[in-house]
Amino acid sequence: MSADAPRLPDGFVDPLDRDQVTAVLAAVRASLDQRGLLDLLARLPGLTVDPGHPGKLLRAAVAPSITGGDDIVRLATPVIREHVVGGVVLSRTPVPASGLATVLAGMVCRAVRRDGTREDVSVALTAARDAVAP
Repeated sequence: MSADAPRLPDGFVDPLDRDQVTAVLAAVRASLDQRGLLDLLARLPGLTVDPGHPGKLLRAAVAPSITGGDDIVRLATPVIREHVVGGVVLSRTPVPASGLATVLAGMVCRAVRRDGTREDVSVALTAARDAVAP
């Protein structure tokens, strides 16, 4: 965070703090499952969510995916993180279920740094945290 960046209100989630974002995403996933997690991520500027679709006759199933910058996370079995540059997949890395929130938090932090949407993302993450809090 730069010195001239506005300060967030006390108690709000800082979307540039990977640990805070990881905790929120893990709590949302635990409480609301994958559908709730995708809904939250779709509301964050800088990320694009494709909900996927089930297979049908003559149509293959497509797993949900989250795209942010040069990264795509495909929520297939197993979860795969792809690094894509210019439409070319440079690497594919399996993501363990326990590491999914951390990988997605990194995407959120990079999107916020890239797009300058700190306050908007903070409000969405704080609302999600408060919604799933016990």
